[in-house]
Amino acid sequence: MTDTTTNPAAVQRHPHEPYIAAVVDAFDANGPIDDYVSSAETADDGTTCTLSAVLSWDDEASPDLYPDGLIVCWDLHRGWEYAGIRPDGSNDVPEDLLLPLWAAPEEVAAAVRALLAGEDPPFVALPDWHDDAVKAAVKAWEASE
Repeated sequence: MTDTTTNPAAVQRHPHEPYIAAVVDAFDANGPIDDYVSSAETADDGTTCTLSAVLSWDDEASPDLYPDGLIVCWDLHRGWEYAGIRPDGSNDVPEDLLLPLWAAPEEVAAAVRALLAGEDPPFVALPDWHDDAVKAAVKAWEASE
């Protein structure tokens, strides 16, 4: 089961949502995301397993490279990954985007813009995103699980 929100600024249910909102804002400043979902994956017994988010672009974002679209995923345990969307709506096996877990939102946006353009993601090396309150909330969430 997945507990999701598509507008973390409006309703914050999970501690990582301010970070995902900052990433979405970085894209909005440089070309919008088609859709995104911020969530917490929950096991059948109700235990929350991980915090995650999926950002997606449709087939118009990069029709030659990603004819059915692209997803970029963030997961508390795996970090940033990306995958092409298949014609049936499923996705390819995600590949590592080679970004730090708390990569600066502008760095995430630059890496994805490069993917959509068919270029290697730039090595920007911006300082990690820094919001101690959010990171502390995520650590507290991890300790409670």
